[in-house]
Amino acid sequence: GSMVVHWLRFVMNDDELFYQSLRDFLENYAWGFASTQDFKTSLENSTGKDWSKYFADWIYGEGYPNFTIQVDNSPNGYQVHVQQYPSHSSVIYFETPFEIEFHSSDGQTITKRFELDAQSNSFSVEIPFEVESFIPNPNFDVICKIESAVLNNEEIEINHSTKALIYPNPAQVEF
Repeated sequence: GSMVVHWLRFVMNDDELFYQSLRDFLENYAWGFASTQDFKTSLENSTGKDWSKYFADWIYGEGYPNFTIQVDNSPNGYQVHVQQYPSHSSVIYFETPFEIEFHSSDGQTITKRFELDAQSNSFSVEIPFEVESFIPNPNFDVICKIESAVLNNEEIEINHSTKALIYPNPAQVEF
């Protein structure tokens, strides 16, 4: 549940609006009972956005997206191709923003945000340096699995997508 709330904040991309939405919900339902539909309605009233598709996929649907990402150099910058394969047949595709962090050989980085609204998405993007590598979903904002990442027809290793970070460090195994 907390990851879905974090993801909603990521989708909104506006912390002030996100926290105001939570305050509005709390104001209406404090010390009472609320359903998922009540939360969705409150969210829609606070943001002015229809959350039906998101809730159908991420709340009521099952599974998560598996992504294959290909980045190719082109005359006008880079072409980014994102293909998704849901892990469960209850969802055709997961509509979500998605970030990719691009890296140069001399340490420069830039993060680009893409709106994924189909099973297959392609984007043209300008990056002010030659891309040496990239990290999809660098902040773990989207619940997903990265199946493959390809840069100019060469698969790159993405260890980042399977790491779990434990805080505080050092963590304890026992309580």
